[in-house]
Formats: sequence, structure tokens, C-alpha cells
Amino acid sequence: METFIRLEKAAKEYGKSRILEDINLDIRSGEAVVFTGTNGVGKSTILKMIGGLIAPSGGKIHRKKGLLYHMVPERFPKSNLTARQYICAVGKIEGLRREEIQKKSADLFERFHMSGMEDKPMKLLSKGTLQKVGVIQAVLKRPDVLLLDEPLSGQDTASQAVFVELVNALKREGTALIISCHEEFLVNAVGDTVCRIEGGKMHTVRLERGKQRRKALITFEASGDRTAPELPVTGEAIPGGLRFISSYESSNEVVAKMIQEGFRLEDFTLVGEEPVLAGEREGNGGTLQELELRENEMEKQRGSVWGMLSYEFRTYFKTNRFAMPFLVLMVFLFSLYSSMPVGVTDSFTISCNLLFLLMTWAGLSYNEMQQAAEEQMMILRLQSETIYYFGQSLFLCLLGGIFTLVSLLIPLVLDAVNGGQLFSMGILLQDAAGGLLFMWAGAFLGSSLGTLLHPRVMKDRKAAVVLTVLIAVLAIGKTAILQDASWVGWVLYLLPPISDVTGVFAGTLHFTLKDTAFAAGMCILYGGILTAVRIWGLEKRKF
Repeated sequence: METFIRLEKAAKEYGKSRILEDINLDIRSGEAVVFTGTNGVGKSTILKMIGGLIAPSGGKIHRKKGLLYHMVPERFPKSNLTARQYICAVGKIEGLRREEIQKKSADLFERFHMSGMEDKPMKLLSKGTLQKVGVIQAVLKRPDVLLLDEPLSGQDTASQAVFVELVNALKREGTALIISCHEEFLVNAVGDTVCRIEGGKMHTVRLERGKQRRKALITFEASGDRTAPELPVTGEAIPGGLRFISSYESSNEVVAKMIQEGFRLEDFTLVGEEPVLAGEREGNGGTLQELELRENEMEKQRGSVWGMLSYEFRTYFKTNRFAMPFLVLMVFLFSLYSSMPVGVTDSFTISCNLLFLLMTWAGLSYNEMQQAAEEQMMILRLQSETIYYFGQSLFLCLLGGIFTLVSLLIPLVLDAVNGGQLFSMGILLQDAAGGLLFMWAGAFLGSSLGTLLHPRVMKDRKAAVVLTVLIAVLAIGKTAILQDASWVGWVLYLLPPISDVTGVFAGTLHFTLKDTAFAAGMCILYGGILTAVRIWGLEKRKF
């Protein structure tokens, strides 16, 4: 089996507290590594370190390049999207065809008993049902590495059995499973290497899968006040019943005694694998056809940013966060152009200022949408933090483009309706093109400012909003401030140049190529710097 990931003396500390130290581990293809231990010992932390979502404080983590990672987080994020819409969006990001997505998702929804729930908004689903969606999105396309953080949390017995079957199938195909869990039966059913974390140290036990026997997962419906008889295994209470994990040999005795005592058998599932010869999986690289298929899948993966943009638009517009900025824009535009005639450059520069403020607002509200678990899953899926964060900026740039088009089309339509009398000097083609570029650049500058103080960059959200709004307002009014207080000029010149570029068109009647290129270029350059700083800061801070 090929080594995918190697940890060498890896360590992690938060402040003065050392969570993990001296972790040495090899993770191979087709192997399941299970991390166990009490709550808070660092199981989730080491999963995220392995996936590259958290940087180690010491030691090294070597990863084979080009691996596709997927993740099932402990708490799957709620969303306004339905489960079907979400899975469809994920499939597009993966580069899967629509027919393939529909076929695979329909099968998985049925296997996880989600009939009737796949079209409900995920924010209305229970924790257990959300966890099923988390598993489905992770196995829709086979990853090389699958991170599973308490994957059975809240799932019912039948779904747990389906889950075990699925991940064992992935393992046989060469996927490396990295699991954090408490359930003993999951360790026995899936695990090859068990790593117990205690006191920051890791103790490793490598199981002999070839000698392991299958276990039975048996669930009985609660029966009045009856107590379970004396059995060779200990049961645990679950909602509405009792559950036992026993060896296959003891399962008949458990079932017989419980039925004799009046309990009704609800579910009997064998978990684990059939005994296999030691080393049977060694060298399992797949057939030539399978390898060619995986190469084609990786080729599709390169276009996944466009799938991400589709997902971002759908998610954003489902929240209705766009509604208030759009309403403000419409009221402003109809107020601005309610009297005739108006100057071309004057009205477009005023619109540019408003778009800068509205996109700053949109950027702030977009930041508040971000959920850590959702971001982690997307970063792993895209295999690049830079691509993910750049994709977010590109989405907001396109959103600013939509607002800009509205700001241009409304006056053009009103001018046409009024027989070309809206603008005092008439509007030229160069005015429309120059105004579009100039306003879009201002909108991009606003979105870059609005998203700069991400929740991971500045945790105090009230302070982040106040600071961002203050910078935006000062940027708009800094020309007037400099006239009365030139001594603060060196500070104000560091602010976004929206006031400077709108001043370029003061006293002009039409947009010229030279002035438009200079004004738009300044906005794009400053916005690009803010975007680069944001991406750099988020990559450094991680999770």
C-alpha cells in the first residue's frame, strides 16, 4: 500500500497549552486510522492537521501531491439550500455530470432512508439527518483521503450500518480513512490502526484485519418496564430501545434471550469485513482502466472553481442578504434620475460612490455567512486554500458586476424612454463603456474592503463592522477632510482611493479612455492588494 501522508514528530499548541506532541504516523492508501480518546484530547485537531486545515506548531507533515480530500465534520453546517440542491452543487464542483449526480444521489438518499427529506431546507433538518447529508456529500465522488470527525453522531442504527458498508467499500478501492470516534463497534468494523490520544501523546495499535471476526449490531425496541436478562455482552440505551454489539457467535444467544423476555427485535446488522488473507490489499493500485478513470476525474477537477461560483451564487441569493442593498440601489437610482437633465460623469461618479458603499456592505454580510465547517469542506474539495479564497473574491466581483449593470441599464432605459433627454450633453458609447468599467472597479474595491476583516482575522464582529464602515466613510469623504485638516493627509492617503478617482472626473462632461483607465486601474490595484492581504491572512491563520 502506498504511503499518502506521513507525520514526523508533529505537535500542536494553542497559546501555552500543548495539545499534541511527538506524533509519528504513516497513513497508507486503503487503510483506516481511527483516533480515540476522551473529549478535548485533540482528535479533531489532528484530523485537521492531517488535512492541512491546521498548521502544526512543530514537526513536519508530508503529503503526497494531488490527493483529493473529503471531510465529514462533527457538526454539518445548516443552510437554506435543500439537501438535494446542496448535493447537486457539490457534484458540479467535483466536475460530475448532471445525470451521474442524480443517479448517485438518488441511490444514497434511499440507502440512508431520507425519502421525503431531500427537498427540505437543511436548516430544518435534525442533527442526525444533517450528518447523513454530510456522509453523502463526502462519498458522492470517491476521495483519496476521507476525514471523518465523529461521523455517526446522531445517526440511527440502520444508517450506521449503511455507513460502515460504504466506508469499507471505499477502503477496498484505495481510499485512506482517518476517523475520530468513540464507538467501539466502528473501530472494530472499520479500523486497521487505532491511535489512542492521552495527555498529548499518541499510543498506536495496528489491528490484524486478517484475523478479525465480524460483529453483530443488534437493536431491540424498548418493551415497557422490562429489564434485559443477563447476557454475554453489555447493552446501551438508545432513544426508544436497547442496542448490543456482540461477536457473531454470541449474537444468537443475545437475540434468543431478549425475545424470550418480551423484547422485539428491530434491527440485526453484521458490521466489519469478511476475514481476508494478510497482505491481500498490498500493492492494490487498481487496474489500468481504473487509473485512467481517476486521471480523467482529476482533469475535471481543474474546472471546479466554476462549480464553486454557481454554489456561491445559489447560497448567497437563498439567504436574501442581497435584497436590502438591491432595494437601496433601486431607490437611489430612481431618485437620482427623477429630474432631467443630469450630467453623465456626475451621475455615474455618484453611482460609483454608492456601489462602493453597497459592496462594502455586501462584503460584510457575506463574511457573516461563513461557517468554519463549510469552508473546511470546500478547501479540501478544491485542494487549495488560495483557489477557494480567490473564488470567493471572484464571486463578489461578479456580484458587483450585476449591481453595476443595473446602475448603467436603468439610466440608459430612462434616457431612451425620454427621447434622449435624460443627460444634459447626451450620452456617448464611450460614456457607457467608461462608466461601466469605472463603476465596476468601484464595486470591486468596496467588496475587497468589506471582506478584509474575516471572522478568523478579527473575531470581534462588532468592532470589525464599525472599523470597516469607518474606513469606507472616510474613504468617501477624505477629499473634503483634507481641505480642512491637511495635517492628517498622510493617514488618509492610506485609505481606499474612491474619493481620489471620482475627483478625476470633476468638471468633465464625458468619459475619456485615459481618465477611465487611470481611475479604474487605481481601484482595481488597491482592491487587488486588499484581496491578496485577505488571502494571505486567512492562509496564515487557518482554522
